[in-house]
Amino acid sequence: MSGMNRMANEGQERTDEAGSRTGDTGGDLKKQVQDTAAHLAGQAREAVSGMAGKASEAMSKMGEKVSTLAGSLREQVGEGSPLHSAAGAVASRFEAGTDYLREHDLSDLGREATGLIRRHPVPAMLAVFGLGLLLGSALRR
Repeated sequence: MSGMNRMANEGQERTDEAGSRTGDTGGDLKKQVQDTAAHLAGQAREAVSGMAGKASEAMSKMGEKVSTLAGSLREQVGEGSPLHSAAGAVASRFEAGTDYLREHDLSDLGREATGLIRRHPVPAMLAVFGLGLLLGSALRR
């Protein structure tokens, strides 16, 4: 009987050892998964930050070009021209848009666009539909 007890004890010890090793492996695996997830999340944050920076630069460049366009519009239309007041109004609108782009970031634009779409859903859908038609026809050529 003592041989049987000894074998049972050895079997139990080996089972306990295997269980503790499996628990350690499970803990290690969990840590590796957490580390990998944290690393990927960091990379995603960096990518989004880089894209936001590029979008901000693009908005800034667009604002500069619009400002230049407003200035050249005012220069091209002389004061004696019948289009002078209309050109001045258009140039003023361009400059107001440029100022807006300088003062607001991309998230502000997104919030305002979302609010505008919620307040006026049908015109927004029609505008998107029209834009889709224009893009589709331009891409076909």
